Amino acid sequence: MEQVASNLDDVIINSQLFRRRSRFPNYEAERNALVALSKTMADSPQMILQRLVETALQLCRAGTAGISLLEKHNGEEIIRWEALAGVYADRRNSMMPRNASPCGTTIERNTTQLMFMAERLFPALKAEPPVVEALHVPFAVEGRPIGTVWVVAHDEGRKFDQEDERIVKTLAQFASAAWQLLKSEAAAEAAANAEKQKARELAVANEALRFQIRDRERAEEKLQQLNKGLEKRVNDHTRELEDAYRKLRESEVLGALGTATAKILHDLTNPLNAILIMIQIQEEYLTHDSAQVHELIADTLKDMREQAGRVHALITELKQFSRPSELQLEPVDLAKMVTQVIHEVRSIPQQPSLVEFEQKLSDDLPLVMADKEKLSRVLMNLCKNAIEAMPKGGKLGLRCYMREKNMVLEVEDTGCGIPNDVNIFEPFVTSKPRGWGLGLSIVRQIVSAHNGEIEYKSEDGRGTIFKIYLPGAPTSKLTVQ
Repeated sequence: MEQVASNLDDVIINSQLFRRRSRFPNYEAERNALVALSKTMADSPQMILQRLVETALQLCRAGTAGISLLEKHNGEEIIRWEALAGVYADRRNSMMPRNASPCGTTIERNTTQLMFMAERLFPALKAEPPVVEALHVPFAVEGRPIGTVWVVAHDEGRKFDQEDERIVKTLAQFASAAWQLLKSEAAAEAAANAEKQKARELAVANEALRFQIRDRERAEEKLQQLNKGLEKRVNDHTRELEDAYRKLRESEVLGALGTATAKILHDLTNPLNAILIMIQIQEEYLTHDSAQVHELIADTLKDMREQAGRVHALITELKQFSRPSELQLEPVDLAKMVTQVIHEVRSIPQQPSLVEFEQKLSDDLPLVMADKEKLSRVLMNLCKNAIEAMPKGGKLGLRCYMREKNMVLEVEDTGCGIPNDVNIFEPFVTSKPRGWGLGLSIVRQIVSAHNGEIEYKSEDGRGTIFKIYLPGAPTSKLTVQ
């Protein structure tokens, strides 16, 4: 036996491949073997590497044949025997460090290595029978060597030559293709398993989601039932409140109606009593014939006309409130109407002389379709109320202007104001010591009939302003005939 080798040059004998006489190729046996390998790759790809080393063992007449792979184990590179045939067949999956294996040297040099008694440099190879001569051929995947195909002779009578190298190189190419196929199939299987796992997880998630949806549907159904019950209770309570409010309102209306009736009777009784007394006085005066008596009779008749006028005005307002007449629409010049109303207000005998009138009318105001008589009554009523609120004098302002598409009428006074607790538009409600509280109710009724709105703002002791909004745009092109 040889002594221990000190370096690779002592065990590598590549030059012998060129010196030895090569045996004649057996192409038929080689072809049959490759056909069998191709069939195995197609039918049973998981067996291809084992069949490949068996083929190498047969074609090269070796004692052992194998395929070694470069791998990492516990963070270190190792050489593992992936497939074996022959004497060492029972040592499959054995491992050794990369730098302690001839396969590691072959992968590092990436070329054929023929070694003699390699155990002298690689003690891990020491075994019985010994590895006398070993032919290692690397194979690569994507240009990177990852393993070797090798054949071993266990006696000195078997020498490997260039024909053996050619066969092993052919099988190494086959090993490269087979390894890539196995990796692809492994990756495909892993992907398929991952998809199956995803499908299982998705099925579990779908089932959980189905239960969640069912639970949610049940919860929503219960919520709908609760909402229906709550809605029914709210509707029942609303009807109860409406009934209670209606009864309270009816009670308030009856009370207000009783109060209004008393006021109306009082306001009717006073002028009627005055008229009766005056008639009695006239009957007494009829027995006298003098100028003084005639003058007294004339004054009495004047007072009777005034009292009768009060009765007539009350009856007119009651008729208007109870049965409002239809509007007699016509194109109306509001500026002209305001000027006319101011003139009529100035001529009222009871008007305080200290009231100062102020009017401001915008130029080129459009005509509006309105009931001139009723709209004049609205302005007249507001002006009379304003004057009554200023018994010691003050300022009464009337303004007319456009705001967007609305015509605006304003009546403002500097009088005593309106108490906050008085709803001035309610019928039979008034803050005056006299009257029956129908004026502003009728005012709102007339404004509403014109599709308009009325609002007011008042401060106690600092006056009141009323604003009437009338739609003016649709009639802006009307002309007065």
